[in-house]
Amino acid sequence: MLIVILFVLIFTGFYLLFLLSEKQLKKTAQSRFQIILKYRKLTRFSAYLCFLCGFYLSISMYGFSIGFISSWIFASPIIFALILCNNRLKKPLKL
Repeated sequence: MLIVILFVLIFTGFYLLFLLSEKQLKKTAQSRFQIILKYRKLTRFSAYLCFLCGFYLSISMYGFSIGFISSWIFASPIIFALILCNNRLKKPLKL
């Protein structure tokens, strides 16, 4: 159960930061997440708070050194999946 909570916290943090990225601002302004742009600093703070809570959860389960490293190892596939799901991949044009 704690692993699921850890996954949700890390995914939420990365997704909030993704919505606030410079490339994504125009799409975020046109989506249902418009309120995020109004409170950018609060949203960033919430994203970092999600990371800290997730890392604390991992550290409390496994100890400091293993928990810290396992949090980053656990976050890597989440970042990769988030990038693949949200980027529109197109075939390269042949010249």
